[in-house]
Amino acid sequence: MQSNNLTPRPEQNIKNDIVSLGPVVEGKICERHKNGKIDGYRLQRYRDGRNDTRYLSQPNIQKVQAAINEYSKLQALVQELVIAGESQILSNRNITDNSKKKPTKR
Repeated sequence: MQSNNLTPRPEQNIKNDIVSLGPVVEGKICERHKNGKIDGYRLQRYRDGRNDTRYLSQPNIQKVQAAINEYSKLQALVQELVIAGESQILSNRNITDNSKKKPTKR
């Protein structure tokens, strides 16, 4: 992933990083409480405008957390891909500014 450099990485490098990601899960892991004590964990996320909760068994918590971390990486890589595409397209001098304002003469 890119750290705020002025020149974006080539799109193909970003796409290769996206392909190399592991399983991806959206959401967050929350503690499940009962009588003031933590009795388990759940995956909480939104699907079709509704809260979707999946209860997690102890062996799956680390796998799900790793997949959530991969989702965060995916979001950053997609943003980097968008920036690279924009800079490539908008740097083309043939693209005109369709602004209605006329440049000021000085």
